Amino acid sequence: MKKTKKKELKKSGNFIYNNFKISLNYIKESRNYIWFAVFLFLFSGVLGYIFPHLFEEQLLKLIKQLLDQTKDLDFFGFVSFITSNNIKSSLYGLIFGIVFSIIPIVIAVVNGFLLGFVSYNAVNSSGLLVLWKLFPHGIFEIPAVLISVGLGIKLGLFFLHAKKKSRGFFAIILSLMCFLVLLSVFSVVISLTAGSFDKVVIQNYTDSLMKNTFFIIFYIFLMLIFWFLSIFVSFFIFSKKESEKIKENFISDLKNSIRVFIFVIIPLLVIAGIIESALIVMLG
Repeated sequence: MKKTKKKELKKSGNFIYNNFKISLNYIKESRNYIWFAVFLFLFSGVLGYIFPHLFEEQLLKLIKQLLDQTKDLDFFGFVSFITSNNIKSSLYGLIFGIVFSIIPIVIAVVNGFLLGFVSYNAVNSSGLLVLWKLFPHGIFEIPAVLISVGLGIKLGLFFLHAKKKSRGFFAIILSLMCFLVLLSVFSVVISLTAGSFDKVVIQNYTDSLMKNTFFIIFYIFLMLIFWFLSIFVSFFIFSKKESEKIKENFISDLKNSIRVFIFVIIPLLVIAGIIESALIVMLG
């Protein structure tokens, strides 16, 4: 952020309004990434509607889990459940976007496909007009999540701040390749620990590990180390001056993204949680 903006922010008594205004400006600045997230979401939604049987078993299982978790909730329980889940999803899409934009892209695609799947089944059972009843459920939630996803994608592509975009793309590809190599080495270590290279044995062993909270923390920490090492290698492509500029822009984007999350996304998701909960309680 520019020094003038910092001074204005400190001098002004309306801290929330100024941060909200800066957040809106940053959203506007990042609109291309957000529109890309919208495209992924809509495209996946169309696929989910056209090919509803593609991942039907997994999606039905997911929906059943959600229904089981919410079957005994009252209005305030629904507000808490919906809001906390949406905030977590948006936060993961934003923060973990730094790892090559993978997580936000997955969130956009999965949520889009799920919406398409639900829409197909709703239309089949109640007709096309039922979609108008589904619309209020996502009027605040979907934009908030997609803004988070778009900003997460932007964070993962921070090498595009380079003067030459072609060099920035090369740096992204190089760092991604390094990351995949490190991930492959880790997979081999897991296989050796499991005592077999059989896919079923490795899958069962990995599933058991992912139930361990300490392993999950270790796994996330390890992925971040792999990411850091991969990024570190790619910085050698640039001059020292350009590297510093890229880092400075990345830190600025990260700060602005967190600001948007606090002053725009969280309020939208709280409103979404209240509206959706009221509709669920009233309509059953």
